[in-house]
Amino acid sequence: MICYRGSVEAWEIDHMGHMNVQFYLQKAMQAVKVFFSRNNLQYDDYSSFNEYFSLRKSHLRYLKEQKAGSPLLIEAGMNILKKSHFSITMVMKENFTNIPCATFVLDYQINGKISKKIKNHLTLAFKKYPFSIPDYALPKGINPIKPQNLPSLIEAKNIGMKETYLGIASNHFIDFKERMWPASYMAVISNAVPNILGQALSKVDKNIIGGAALEYSFHYKEYATGDTPITVRSALEELTKKTFTWRHWLFNERNGKFLADARALVITLDLKKRKSVEMPQKMFDALNSVLAKNI
Repeated sequence: MICYRGSVEAWEIDHMGHMNVQFYLQKAMQAVKVFFSRNNLQYDDYSSFNEYFSLRKSHLRYLKEQKAGSPLLIEAGMNILKKSHFSITMVMKENFTNIPCATFVLDYQINGKISKKIKNHLTLAFKKYPFSIPDYALPKGINPIKPQNLPSLIEAKNIGMKETYLGIASNHFIDFKERMWPASYMAVISNAVPNILGQALSKVDKNIIGGAALEYSFHYKEYATGDTPITVRSALEELTKKTFTWRHWLFNERNGKFLADARALVITLDLKKRKSVEMPQKMFDALNSVLAKNI
């Protein structure tokens, strides 16, 4: 089912010259709401959390950069339906070439309050719109995050994670139910990354060398409400000659509650040729100096 059709706005372009990662996910969450709407799945409620089901994990792959004005569509369907959870597959494609440019796999936990009516609608949606996860959407460079004992701010500090973001869940971060969108968590991380990446890029020519996200994996624990102070603690988790993997922990800064865990695989990019290149030695050495252990 096609659940989104639109284009890339000029204001969605970031400093790297292509659509920022948060807007890929923002368009995907719009597609989810349309999918819910067309299948009578509580479309009038928040698309990530309601009394029947809640988004707990997501995996995203970025396959092709998109520039301002690029026309896009998103296809959606269900890849699995179990008693305790279901999963939605979405593929963003260029409108005229039909070339995939991003994929999204969203895993929802079914809550105990789910009604028989909603169960029936889920079953019908799964039968009508089955959508197996294509090979190009499967994890390649990072593994999905597994649930774990919830980390604390103290633990983040003890293992050397740096504060890369501190701000408030303002109105543009939340939906009409006053809960943050998953795209807003992505926006916060996107905002955080330059604060830790700058240390490495300060040693290379930023006009030539940069980075581009290939994959993101999320595990959501809670969705912050309006005016929640949010802090992000980040660390480098893995490093190769061409790629590096960030780990981001999001916390409610007021009470220390854990909000979400994110892992991001970034590839070193020649900004002029828009191709993957081997990391300059100075950049590698700088990143290696902040490589964290025991995350």
